[in-house]
Amino acid sequence: MKVELFTGNDVKKLRPLWEACFPEETKIFTDYYFENKAGGNITPVQTEQGEVFSMVHLTPYRTNKGDNVSYVVGVGTQESHRRRGLMDGLLREAFRYMKKQGEPFTFLMPAKPEIYTPYGFTYIYDKTLYEFNEDSLSPRLLKEACDRQECLNLSGNESGNLTFRIVKDADCVRIADFANSFLASRFDCFMKRNESYYHIMIKELAAQNGGLFTMEKEGKLLGLLSFTYEEEKAGIQEVLFAEELVPRDLFHENGKKPIIMARILDVKKMLSVLESEKEFKIAIKVTDEIIRDNEGVYRLCCGPSGSHVTVNPEKCGFRECREAFETCCEANVQDLTAFLFGYKKAAECFKVCENSKEADVWNKLDSLKKYDRVFINEIV
Repeated sequence: MKVELFTGNDVKKLRPLWEACFPEETKIFTDYYFENKAGGNITPVQTEQGEVFSMVHLTPYRTNKGDNVSYVVGVGTQESHRRRGLMDGLLREAFRYMKKQGEPFTFLMPAKPEIYTPYGFTYIYDKTLYEFNEDSLSPRLLKEACDRQECLNLSGNESGNLTFRIVKDADCVRIADFANSFLASRFDCFMKRNESYYHIMIKELAAQNGGLFTMEKEGKLLGLLSFTYEEEKAGIQEVLFAEELVPRDLFHENGKKPIIMARILDVKKMLSVLESEKEFKIAIKVTDEIIRDNEGVYRLCCGPSGSHVTVNPEKCGFRECREAFETCCEANVQDLTAFLFGYKKAAECFKVCENSKEADVWNKLDSLKKYDRVFINEIV
């Protein structure tokens, strides 16, 4: 077996393997994926005599902080070659590639989270689930408006007269500006949106028999609603709404669901962007059984202007750090990921080292400005 990196048209040739690995996907969605997404991916594959038996698709995104990151999707192996360790080798190769490209972390939406936890992935984002209030906003009428490419006008709700307008290509710059402004005011980590992002989203939703609408009042853009309509069942993929919009008349929250896992690829890079209101020093010993060069003792000097990080890769250097730094702690890369994305508190993730005070460790770590508020709803 040989590991290769496929790009462009070579990735598009992987459709037969995709269909074999994911028979539950509809033809129309697979058409959408290979016509609009696959060609832009980097895809490590396992090959033998020119035939591909295993693949991992890396879809490029850019965060609001300007980092290039990859979304891991299409993880699959030909049934005849499963349980031979092919995927283990591919994931490790994918990590090496992404880290070499300077990506600080990677993320995915797992079908089975237990597959990815041994590779350092952990949940970082719980999605808020919404359902239509069908007495006020009928998804059937919304679907009919989408099919006819017409507006749907609502009156008599708490937000006043609202117009649901189907988004067209010419609208994509305007709604990207709205979405980025909306998300930046509420979240610390999300995928940056642009005109191309929404061009593709329109096609993605169409492949799921749904659509993308603006919610407007007297010509003012107040929100965005993306929905799917598969097997006669409507689903809200994403809803963004300004404070002027009263959503309870239209849709209501139905709990939260963990959907996105992530893992740090470059510990030093992730720690280097942290800030804190007060200056302090702390030494953090990090273990990573998959990306071994992440392991070491990270000496973090943090303050309002940012962080300065030095690392001693020698495990024996931790004793020296304990002498030089009053506060020391330990974590594996999985717990560090959960902490830096605000999914868990410091006390859940770190072990306090000898001679350090627990309260001091928790106060310093919890004072860090991190990627606390996450919003990642991307599908592929």
